Amino acid sequence: MKRSTITRENGLTLVEVLAGIALLSIVSIATIAYLTSGLDNFRKINEDISLHDEANYVMKRFENEILVATKVEIVSDYPNSIKITKMEGEQVTLGFENRQAVINGNAIHSRYEVSEDSWIKIEDSTYREKYLSIKIIMQEKHTDSGGKKIELKNRIPYLIIGADTIEVK
Repeated sequence: MKRSTITRENGLTLVEVLAGIALLSIVSIATIAYLTSGLDNFRKINEDISLHDEANYVMKRFENEILVATKVEIVSDYPNSIKITKMEGEQVTLGFENRQAVINGNAIHSRYEVSEDSWIKIEDSTYREKYLSIKIIMQEKHTDSGGKKIELKNRIPYLIIGADTIEVK
């Protein structure tokens, strides 16, 4: 009689397959966690950049109007609003109303809102040059506290043409 011997064929045992699957699972979970946290960080940074871009856009719009001003006065009907007169005589009203930045009563549309703590102030400086100080606080809509916000301040000069006849009120 011949004795049969068990010979091993090339292959993996069940224990080896299960160990490989367990190792692959651990590596996969770690990789997915790493990629997910990176994606969350990307979203947060993107939101911060978007908020900053919106605030810069509003500030730049105001700045472009103010730089060509020859006369600036506070609008008494609306707090935090000014009326500027350009060299060509055109008058433009800038300010903050209903948690929005406005130019001539038209809101500068934004995904964010302007905080009620934002302001525009006229500063007296020299005989022929005056300054406007602007503080814009942009924040996520419908958040009183805890939401993301950014604060920008700017001091913008404007030149008084014929300074002996034009006053800042």
